[in-house]
Amino acid sequence: MRNQRHIRTLYAAPPTTTTSRGRLRRLAPALGLLSALLALGLSGCGSDPETSKDTAVGVDSFISLADTNGGDTADTDTATTDTGTADAGSGDDTGAADSGESSDTTAGDTTAADSGDAGNPVCPGGFDCACSENDDCDSGYCIETPAGKKCTVVCVNSCPSDDYKCVVTGSGGDTATICVNKLGNLCNPCNDNNECQTAGHGDARCIDQGANGAFCGTGCTQDSNCTAGHICKEIKDVAGQSVKQCVPTTGACECSGVAISKELSTKCFKSEGDAKCIGKRTCLADGKPGAPAGGGLSACLADVPVAETCDGKDNDCDGEIDENTCDDKLDCTLDSCVPASGCKHSNKSGPCDADGSACTDKDSCADGKCVAGPLLACDDKNPCTKDSCDAKSGCQYAATQAPCNADDNDCTVGDACTEGKCTPGSSKACDPGKPCVTGTCSIVTGGCKYSVSNGFTCNDGDPCTKADTCVDEACKGTPLDCDDNNPCTSDVCDAKVGCKNTANTDKCDADGDACTANDACKDGKCVTGVKTDCDDKEACTADSCDTKTGSCLNKQLTQSCDDGDACTTSDACADKAGKWTCVGGKAKDCADTLACTIDTCDPKTGCKNESAIGKAVACYTGPAKTRKIGVCKDGTQTCKLDGTLSPCSGEVTPAAKEVCGDSKDNTCDGQTDESCAPTAIYGRLASASVSGTVGKLQLRSTLGASVVAGEAKGAGKIAVNSGFYAWLSGLLK
Repeated sequence: MRNQRHIRTLYAAPPTTTTSRGRLRRLAPALGLLSALLALGLSGCGSDPETSKDTAVGVDSFISLADTNGGDTADTDTATTDTGTADAGSGDDTGAADSGESSDTTAGDTTAADSGDAGNPVCPGGFDCACSENDDCDSGYCIETPAGKKCTVVCVNSCPSDDYKCVVTGSGGDTATICVNKLGNLCNPCNDNNECQTAGHGDARCIDQGANGAFCGTGCTQDSNCTAGHICKEIKDVAGQSVKQCVPTTGACECSGVAISKELSTKCFKSEGDAKCIGKRTCLADGKPGAPAGGGLSACLADVPVAETCDGKDNDCDGEIDENTCDDKLDCTLDSCVPASGCKHSNKSGPCDADGSACTDKDSCADGKCVAGPLLACDDKNPCTKDSCDAKSGCQYAATQAPCNADDNDCTVGDACTEGKCTPGSSKACDPGKPCVTGTCSIVTGGCKYSVSNGFTCNDGDPCTKADTCVDEACKGTPLDCDDNNPCTSDVCDAKVGCKNTANTDKCDADGDACTANDACKDGKCVTGVKTDCDDKEACTADSCDTKTGSCLNKQLTQSCDDGDACTTSDACADKAGKWTCVGGKAKDCADTLACTIDTCDPKTGCKNESAIGKAVACYTGPAKTRKIGVCKDGTQTCKLDGTLSPCSGEVTPAAKEVCGDSKDNTCDGQTDESCAPTAIYGRLASASVSGTVGKLQLRSTLGASVVAGEAKGAGKIAVNSGFYAWLSGLLK
């Protein structure tokens, strides 16, 4: 097409022009997008009427511009090269100027054709070529890969290599869709999750491998997300979170070339019991100190925990240095560690424990030795203890039960030692044997004295009496009232134990509510019975019970509701056949505006719009308001496989005017034979007053002596006041 040649002329550089590769690389994303748009727009144009050449020619020539520079003359494509002579007899545009190019303009792949592919990169600048910054790449994107920094390409759905995937990177308004390596930083040594996250691998995590260190995984949901030699496994990351990551099936990671060049490392440790010494494992090139043969991941460079010694080092890796290394187990020396010369011990003064016995007092240090003090005097001056000394716990005072004199009082007897104390015994018994006679002991003489206690409180020994008092040396009380005011207990007084309130199962009233029935006693409490059920199962009534009368109240509600029919809308509460219930509103409109669907409604599931391809569907070409009115009716037409409809057949549309006398609504306006004159009125006259209009005929008359019956042909209304048995049976329709 002519426009294609114009585009090539506009963007193609002459062979002798020196063009900055960096500028073209910055233009590459825009040019790649324009090439895709041209491919889509030109694919339906057909052949150039002037040159009879395929329309993809212009697109191919445009794509090659991404790599045009002063040193690349093989891709030169100007308007003069696109001629009928150059492409005569060919269905493709493969003239001399385009002979080295690859046509790649599908909507799913916007990669520039001359950037190469995974098997044959065009370097520098092409896909999978080495780079150090974005300006080194035709696409303007230089990314990290397991093989180092490589140029990538923008994409839509697919990438030039199965080792890459198409992802959106960036944030906000600064985003791009580019191809990134599926492995990301997989198996790189790491210490933190963010060290594993690169473009397109935001869900990668640093996986904890215990003593061996930590290594990068890549996010996954199943094994098919992982590359060969790897499985999707739920595992802990260094933050302690459980995540699904692609990891090697062998469980061991190997260093990539990038990891070795950067000497990436991870923390590791060696342990002995609970002690751990932290070290490091590093990806090293062959020949580097600590590197394995051929290069790769070093062993864990860490000490093995050992017992602490006085050498200025943390030998047991517990974070402390030389702790507890110079203890000579002597209380009278000061112990210290000097790493340069070893342990030092100097004499000290002060208290100590010479013999390990708590029965010596004031043991003290002298010339670096602990000297025992005098024995303890263990006497507590208490007649109710036996005094001794225990070498471990010191003075011991064991309680005895020896007799003693606690109060020097003759009115107490049986004083004795109890729990190490001398306690008074019981008072001397001065009981006269009568409840209302009091006996007391004189502390002067130690003898008993007796006196009558009339009016004093006493105890007659009967649990069924109360307020017992002394009357004439006798103890008398009033009967005990055992009523606990609880209708659910039977109240009696037992001569042995007193009042007994036994739970019963009598009927009772728990809540004073007439809307509960069969209230009864249970476990000593009045329990509410069954609540009256006033639910009439109608959503359109508010159901309640009158607590005074027990009558059910079902108040009618005026509100929206759901009649359970998915084919009605605007359902509302209303009267239906004398019952207040939910009444369905107008029918739901299930028409979807598509001619080739059969639109129905299922009361249970609602609208159904089923394909009518190959089936007959209703059609109507008359005014919508006349559809199915009077004689008007739908026709049918068939939905073809290509989605188009056959002509409508069998329909009846409105007539221009009524056909008088056929009793039909020919104009489909809801009226029959309007504007037609009546053709007959007949009947037997009776006493009646008749007035009205039928068509153009006006009746005003008083009829008598007969019964009127019959019909008027034509449109209109007739009113009969009274006094007859029958009137016109109907109007001509």
